[in-house]
Amino acid sequence: MKKFTLVMALVFAATTFAEEATRETAKETMLGIRTSLSLSSIAVKKSTHHNVKEINQVGFHAGFLADMNVIGPLYFQPGFMFAQKGGELEIKYPNPNFRDEIIYKTYYLEWPIMFALKIPLGESLDFAVNAGPYLGFGMFGKVIADEISQINSFSSSVFKRFDYGVGFGGGLDFKSFYIGLNYNHGLAEISQDKFNGDAYNRTIGIVLDNKF
Repeated sequence: MKKFTLVMALVFAATTFAEEATRETAKETMLGIRTSLSLSSIAVKKSTHHNVKEINQVGFHAGFLADMNVIGPLYFQPGFMFAQKGGELEIKYPNPNFRDEIIYKTYYLEWPIMFALKIPLGESLDFAVNAGPYLGFGMFGKVIADEISQINSFSSSVFKRFDYGVGFGGGLDFKSFYIGLNYNHGLAEISQDKFNGDAYNRTIGIVLDNKF
């Protein structure tokens, strides 16, 4: 609950500050389309299983963002994304003849609310670092166990739909496009099944923004 309160406070503070700053100063604003190729995983904590191995799976982010100059080198970058997350868990038991391999594919709508600091490197080139909270809502997905059975990722026995966390990133901003890396660290405990432990989303990816 404390983590959720902190993230919501960050969301409120970020949007309020940016709204006031951009209202008072007529600064440059650009819109953009973001695509990202990512590696996602399900981080498991407090599992009752003896050995759980977390394996990354390939996912993506795609959507829209704004790049609004607040003051000087500080920019406000809200977005709206569709994201594929998930991961694979390999569960080993004391008996070496028993092992489970479970693949989770989850699809979210996400609202990143980021601030960026841009450091000039040239006339049309900046080095940018960004950070901020994000909110997410699970839309649909599936769970594949032993390559056979499939159930809904957001059923009452798998994952909760609501997700939130913080994101960090950095890269090169060429004004009309941006290329960089980002990392999303989920803070919401999303597991419905406590037998498998607490679960959190983790994502790292290569980002490309086309701005206009």
